[in-house]
Amino acid sequence: MPGLVIKADSMSPFMGEYRHRLEQNRVTLPGRWRQATTTKAFVLALWPVGVDQHLLALPPGWWAKLLKKTADGELTDEELAATERVLGGSVAWVELDNAGRLALPEHMVSRAGIEGEVVLVGRLDKFELWEPQRYAEVLQESRKIASSVLKRLKI
Repeated sequence: MPGLVIKADSMSPFMGEYRHRLEQNRVTLPGRWRQATTTKAFVLALWPVGVDQHLLALPPGWWAKLLKKTADGELTDEELAATERVLGGSVAWVELDNAGRLALPEHMVSRAGIEGEVVLVGRLDKFELWEPQRYAEVLQESRKIASSVLKRLKI
């Protein structure tokens, strides 16, 4: 399974914030995002796991990294088994169609509270899909956290 392939003239494929209409549980990815990467398939996860606040789209390389971390566990580790069970039941493989749209599974859209309109938020090498009001509420706290982290990183 290939990882994220970024085109040579792109810094990060998923930057910016976009509002799109959800039509028949399909959402069109921004043209800039599609132009910046050749990745056409993503693992879509309800995120944070167990909270189901939004949808997180992970390129295959991110998913492989997560699987590698869980693969090192023991079969008898019940906490790991519970985590794998919840995580495995909270994800779906989605692919872009020829029009640049992702078909989102109905149960995931419903659990994330998305209806009609969706906010796509770039996270540099991955992206999120949010119900607009929920995103607006979380964004204020996210800005405070980001400011603190950037200071700590001395950026």
